[in-house]
Amino acid sequence: MNRHEYALVERLIRNLSHEFKNPLTTIKGYAQLATMSPDDAAVLKKSQDMIIAQVEKLNALLDELYRIFSAVADDRSEIDLMRVIDEIAGDARGETARVTVDTTARVTVQANVPGIRRMVGAMIGGFDWKNNPGTSLAVSVADSGGKRTIAFRYEGSSFDDLEPESFFLPCASKRHFLSSTGLYEAAVIACAHGWDLRLVNETDTSTLELVF
Repeated sequence: MNRHEYALVERLIRNLSHEFKNPLTTIKGYAQLATMSPDDAAVLKKSQDMIIAQVEKLNALLDELYRIFSAVADDRSEIDLMRVIDEIAGDARGETARVTVDTTARVTVQANVPGIRRMVGAMIGGFDWKNNPGTSLAVSVADSGGKRTIAFRYEGSSFDDLEPESFFLPCASKRHFLSSTGLYEAAVIACAHGWDLRLVNETDTSTLELVF
């Protein structure tokens, strides 16, 4: 294991430990409260409800992580990727997302459509638009060095609080995105198609680049 790999593993463990620590601390606290008030029905009921809620939260996170690795089926068909992106952007715009998509470019790929929809949905609908009201998203296509890049450019937001190498790890991007695992799933789906998904940070702007 080199230093880079070690740093990624360390970051992953820290992320997951933090996600588990808060629910487990809550469970411990309510278990102790129930022990101290064994004859108080109201306290016992509240403690039971809170413990169950935290267990379900942990279980949901584990279910998400397990599901991600079976997220991409082998069946694929030819699609116009920019059209699919525009459709998903249209759905997100109804939820206050500010998105423009360059539909003049045609990008035809062989892809698993449900997987692609989840990948793009994580990057558009999964962004925390409510708490980032000054952000707009522009999606465009560029060709360079024999490769095509679809750029998801978040103007008005910078993800520079995280290093690009660790940005897609589970629970890493919660400051900017709604799901703890959405961008990780997006990266897994991209890799399953033989594509790269990477983060490029600039001043007041960050870009997620899908390279294929």
